Amino acid sequence: MILAAALFLGAALIGWHAPRLLQRLTLTAPPGAAISAWLASITGVLLSVVAGVVLLVLPGHGPADAITAILHDCWSTLSHAGLPQLDPIAGLSAVVVLSAVAGNVGRVARRRRRHRERIRGQHEAALRILRPAHAGSYPTLWLAHDEPMAYSLDGPPALVVATNGLANRLSDQEIQAVLAHEHAHLRGKHHRLVGLASTAGNALGFIPLMREAPAALRLLVELAADRAAVAECGIAPVRSALLAMTSAPPPPPPALAMAGSDTPIRLRQLNRPATRCPRLRSLTTGVVAALTPAISSALLLLAGSLIWCP
Repeated sequence: MILAAALFLGAALIGWHAPRLLQRLTLTAPPGAAISAWLASITGVLLSVVAGVVLLVLPGHGPADAITAILHDCWSTLSHAGLPQLDPIAGLSAVVVLSAVAGNVGRVARRRRRHRERIRGQHEAALRILRPAHAGSYPTLWLAHDEPMAYSLDGPPALVVATNGLANRLSDQEIQAVLAHEHAHLRGKHHRLVGLASTAGNALGFIPLMREAPAALRLLVELAADRAAVAECGIAPVRSALLAMTSAPPPPPPALAMAGSDTPIRLRQLNRPATRCPRLRSLTTGVVAALTPAISSALLLLAGSLIWCP
């Protein structure tokens, strides 16, 4: 039971205290690395909790006894052998809590999927009536609306929705920057990343890491799409397009749009130089973040052994 308790405590430490560091990383690290850190931290916390539950319910606690054998003599008052009557209670309680959490996650995911399908159905009806223009790999559906708007919807089929107000108020270069931004969302599967974070936040909002992840991921995917648009069109068109669309109305929730309330932050981030080897940095950051709960659990075990050993 010691190892399971250490896994739970390690997950709790990261779940409650990691957002402070991750928020700082959001504004200082490349967007890809920060996205990897947030998603990997969420994954690491969830895996630590599941691993702790599995160790509690496995016969003999699986490999836990072998791992904690060297701590048994030093930690006798807290060991599996010292408090055997707690094992069934702890195991059953953990299974009940995990089942309730999994059921809540499933309900939230189904509700989001129904809402996304309803929004997509409305756009698919427009697709059957109108003939969308193609810009690159994705169709662009132009709607008659005076406000400059543009947003992307995940597929299938993935598409970009834009308004005539965009074409009337922005230059050709600015329109290309907007479309490049939306295409970057679709290429990077940003809608799915934000959807996963939103599901975790709605279902597990009592954990600060899960509660703060959706807003952080929404900002980070916009920063990543801005960088992709700058690489394709240059800084000036992206900056002017952002300023021109500051007052645009928000898109439907499943969509991602260039306009948003975080425009000042994004304008400041446009001048940040691109980093070398962004994929390697994202991979390294993600691996470290995913292992942090396990490392925290190991440190807790080590600290406990040092405290309880005579």
